Amino acid sequence: MNPTLSTRAALAAAVFAVALGSASAQTREIRVMCYQDGNECEVTNDLARRFEAQNAGVKVVVDTVPYRTIVEQLPVQLAAGQGPDIARVTDLGGLSKHYLDVSAHVKDRRYWDSNFGATAPWLAPAPGDKGIHGFMSQLTMTGPFVNKTLFEQAKVALPGPKATWDEWVAAARQVARATQTKAAMAWDRSGHRFAGPAISYGAAIFDAKGDLVLDAGYKSAVNKFVAWHRDGTMLREVWAGSGGSTYADSIGEFINGNVVMVLSGVVADQPPAARRRQQVRLGCRAQPLRPVSLLGHPRWRGLGGAEDQQVPP
Repeated sequence: MNPTLSTRAALAAAVFAVALGSASAQTREIRVMCYQDGNECEVTNDLARRFEAQNAGVKVVVDTVPYRTIVEQLPVQLAAGQGPDIARVTDLGGLSKHYLDVSAHVKDRRYWDSNFGATAPWLAPAPGDKGIHGFMSQLTMTGPFVNKTLFEQAKVALPGPKATWDEWVAAARQVARATQTKAAMAWDRSGHRFAGPAISYGAAIFDAKGDLVLDAGYKSAVNKFVAWHRDGTMLREVWAGSGGSTYADSIGEFINGNVVMVLSGVVADQPPAARRRQQVRLGCRAQPLRPVSLLGHPRWRGLGGAEDQQVPP
């Protein structure tokens, strides 16, 4: 068996088992809210069926939902005490107050800590908390993608490995004009996506105390971002098309050939590659520099149980 899959099976079984103890004896049902970029929920379903086979009378229901449901609806459900037993989330810290501590129900704490101890603080509701509040199921990266076919059609060379954001934007503008593409660039409407370029411009994001900080690097990134929207470089529909903190992805615009360059997650590489492999050449990831660091920024997904149920004895 694949070691990674084996580890996931063991960890998922631990979470399922705790949720089972929390479920009422009458229903014996565990509900899992899951979203997927590829086949993650299918894998979760497979693990659930294995767990059911070992626990007669138990039903694990995996509800596959859009990512927007995880971002917008799950927090409301949890706050109202109406959330699922288990959920796959990305806002690790923001939802941490709702996590169930399963440490008392883990047989081999040393095994758990050796495999997931490095990321355990990400899910902890408070600094120094030693509980087990879930586990990381995936780690990806945020980064830009470009449509190489459009660059070739426009006869514009791809910027080199040391190119700055300004150089990439200038090249994307040139390609958009030559190919009559709607816009040069689009970014997912997400604070997490924006954090990558902000870090490239030198933003610290947090100070030594863990508080948010608006430093010169962050302000530089904001000024660039606003200017690119004003001059039409950035596709306005993605960020201006929604209000408040509503999430919106831009990968659809990229797939449909409406932008030359997109800032999204590496998990977004799979869908467009599968759908447009015969039409365009995709997947050249740029790493713009300016002026401090590379753009690459981690993105994580975790699986954890909700605490608004009776913890098993």
